[in-house]
Amino acid sequence: MIPAIINVDASVAEEAKPGSTEPAASDAQEKAPAAESAPTQVAKKGEAADEPPQNPFPQAVAVPDGILDGGTEWLNTAQPMDLKDLRGKIVVLDFWTYCCINCMHVLPDLKYLEEKYGNQIVVIGVHSAKFDNEKVSQSIRDAILRYEIQHPVVNDSEMLIWRKFGVQAWPTLALVDPEGKYAGSQGDEGNRELFDNVIGKLVEY
Repeated sequence: MIPAIINVDASVAEEAKPGSTEPAASDAQEKAPAAESAPTQVAKKGEAADEPPQNPFPQAVAVPDGILDGGTEWLNTAQPMDLKDLRGKIVVLDFWTYCCINCMHVLPDLKYLEEKYGNQIVVIGVHSAKFDNEKVSQSIRDAILRYEIQHPVVNDSEMLIWRKFGVQAWPTLALVDPEGKYAGSQGDEGNRELFDNVIGKLVEY
């Protein structure tokens, strides 16, 4: 699992929204290890205009090569995705399962971010099944068509990618910066403003 997890909400709470949202209790899994370093604060508004933009996550953790390996099948893409091939892009990983209503509520937020930031971001769905019957790729493909999901999705049937990122609940969004470093994650729905703020900071950088 990636060490030193930096919670996205802790990093930008002052500018994005007060407090943090806890994962839905009904979907929560075992707790991931606590963060090993303090969250990094996003640069405050009002800084001198002539100062070059700073990476809002200087303590972000390098993502190991092949961290998206282990999926049963990739859908909505001609070939498996690799984060090393996405350097220069902001990557949003959506950990979801199609039986989770909260996960469905996140889809419009992802669509909004994709439309707003265009080719500056890449959204990848990581379908980590909660129940055995949800591990079937055809069932996931049907859900992709039903909900008109257009971004790539990997069938993480054995939850290998889930565990690598220390995910605790459905849904969870994880963020990888353009340098290929893990910036943090946030569970539950209702975080459009939060991720819009963070992605905006990374785009400036």
